[in-house]
Amino acid sequence: MTKHETFTENYKRYGALVMKSVVAQTKDKELAAEICQQTFLHYYRVMDTVDETRIKAWLLHVAKNLLIDYWRKASTRREFSVESTAEVLEETGHTADMEKQCADRMFICQLLEDLKEANELWFEVIYYIFVLNMSYDETAKLLDISPATLRARMYRAKNYIKEKYGSEYL
Repeated sequence: MTKHETFTENYKRYGALVMKSVVAQTKDKELAAEICQQTFLHYYRVMDTVDETRIKAWLLHVAKNLLIDYWRKASTRREFSVESTAEVLEETGHTADMEKQCADRMFICQLLEDLKEANELWFEVIYYIFVLNMSYDETAKLLDISPATLRARMYRAKNYIKEKYGSEYL
C-alpha cells in the first residue's frame, strides 16, 4: 500500500474519533476541525515512524497536545477588546455564565498542566477517562496497561489533585 493510501485509510478510520474528542473538549467545531487537520498533517509528515499498532493512541495524543498548546497560547493572546465584549455579554445577560465557564476552563487547563508536569502517566489516565470520557477498559487497552495499573495511577492522580487543589477541587 502506498503512503497516500495508508494515510487515507487511517484518516477514514480515525478522523471522526479525533474530531469527536476535540469537539468534546472545546465545544467549538471550527477549532476542532483545525486541530484535527493539524493532527493529520503532522501524522502525514511522520507516518513512516509511527507504530501501526498504536496509530489511534498516537493521533489522540497529538491532538491533545495541540489543543493544550492552543489553550496555552490563547491564554496569553489579547485579540479583542475586553470592554466591548463585557458590554455585549451584559446586554445579553450572559456575563455570569461566561465568567464561570472561562474560570472553569482556565482552572481545568491549569490543573491538567500541573498534573502533566508532575507525572505524565497520571495525566494520560485523567485525560483519557475524564476529558475524552473513555471507559477504564478502553483506556487500559489504549495505554497498554493492566486495569489494576490504571486504577493505581488514577488513585495517585486523584490524590495529587486533592493535595494540590484541596478546596478548589472539592
